[in-house]
Amino acid sequence: MKYQKIKKVTIDAIQIQSQNINEVMVFVGSEPLNAEEFDKFIDEIESKGIYVQALDGTKKASIGDYIVKTEEGYNVVKGTLFESMYEKVLE
Repeated sequence: MKYQKIKKVTIDAIQIQSQNINEVMVFVGSEPLNAEEFDKFIDEIESKGIYVQALDGTKKASIGDYIVKTEEGYNVVKGTLFESMYEKVLE
């Protein structure tokens, strides 16, 4: 048998990109980075990724991945999977 999601659920999410790291930091409840921290952090994220405290433990996220915020906490979803499951809602 095949199944389909019945209820459309709107979620909050942000895609990790080099140019929006401060937005990502604020999204997960951290302070924005100053210019010196920003440059160092970008290099580290591009080479090693960023670690997010998710619902089921610490998860590694990379440029292009999405961080999803729910009432219970955060989750990391790979970019291609996220984009196949969700479409942007016009506000």
